[in-house]
Amino acid sequence: MDKNIIDKVQNEFKNSDKIAVRELNLFFRKQLPNITDATISWYIHQLYKESVINRVGRGIYSLSDKLVFRPDISAKLIKLYKKVQKAFPFIEFCVSETSWLNSFMIHQQVRHRLIVEIEKDAVESVFRKISEINKHVYLNPNAEIYELYISDFDSIIIKTLTSQSPLKTIDGIKIPELEKILVDILSDVDLYAAQQDEKEYIYNEVYLRYNINMSKLIRYAKRRNRESQARNLMSNISALNNII
Repeated sequence: MDKNIIDKVQNEFKNSDKIAVRELNLFFRKQLPNITDATISWYIHQLYKESVINRVGRGIYSLSDKLVFRPDISAKLIKLYKKVQKAFPFIEFCVSETSWLNSFMIHQQVRHRLIVEIEKDAVESVFRKISEINKHVYLNPNAEIYELYISDFDSIIIKTLTSQSPLKTIDGIKIPELEKILVDILSDVDLYAAQQDEKEYIYNEVYLRYNINMSKLIRYAKRRNRESQARNLMSNISALNNII
């Protein structure tokens, strides 16, 4: 996109906490009187794509002054992802690891778990396949299994992927969006047992550093029956009180 346009957008909205779509429409019509609706939509999309603006709610943006979530994907996780992808090229799945949350926590965790989330019909097949090459693999474990058996480093947790989960791809590896991870902490309390005492701290640290799409977070929280908890945690961040 033309740097001149970017500079003008940043200057126009530098003192705005929120930017509504109608404000962007008015801005572009003022700059380019003959502009079409389609071209305005294209401009807004390009501003978002180039991280000039960030979507923080339905029809609401802000200037991007925070980081984009891009975790360090370990060699072990990449290897695991490629094994699953090669064996099951047509299934929907993503991978993550609990170590990604360490940067948001006071007490650092030394025990990490690799997580593979797969669409329901394929979980057992993937579990059997991964079990052929790693003995520390667990399928949808319950609290008792976590307590009794999952104490080793780099255990692999195979779990069902919630439909319409917010995912993204980094360097060819599909991972959860940060909004999904925040909600999963509330839902998968056994998997994220180490994070339970620091939920509030984690949410605050994430918000301070990264762009969070509230609509996406709440929509996914509804699917996991954790809307109330997510809203309560986010409402403690005063900067978001007028969004949720």
